[in-house]
Amino acid sequence: MENLLRRYEIGAYHQNESELTRSMEKYGFRNVTTEYITINLTPDNPCCSKDMAHAMINANRLCSLDSVERLLHVADNLVTFSEVEKLKQVINTKYDKRIKLYDQGIKQRGTNVSVTMVVRGMKWFCRQTEKRSEKSVC
Repeated sequence: MENLLRRYEIGAYHQNESELTRSMEKYGFRNVTTEYITINLTPDNPCCSKDMAHAMINANRLCSLDSVERLLHVADNLVTFSEVEKLKQVINTKYDKRIKLYDQGIKQRGTNVSVTMVVRGMKWFCRQTEKRSEKSVC
């Protein structure tokens, strides 16, 4: 996984909200604005399909499994491989039970919220006209 992150430079140019907007302005964007979109990720919400609910639950499972897997990289002297494997079993058991309860109609009301920042700006480009006698148009 870490090889893929390095290979595709994922996260290599991380910027927080204020850095991103300043960076856009630095590169010629004007009227830079930010908006936030929130998405309610509650599997038990009646407007969610069964497939979507399962996808939400399994996305949480993967996040938990990824977090445990990271322990070997950030705290390898504190946990053993077998301890991490045991934690993975516990996590999978937890989420298997969650899906089973969902399928039985037993609501748990576990909620996550996803927040996405949308940054917009305008940039004017100049173009050269085809006739040499005319000036550039902006």
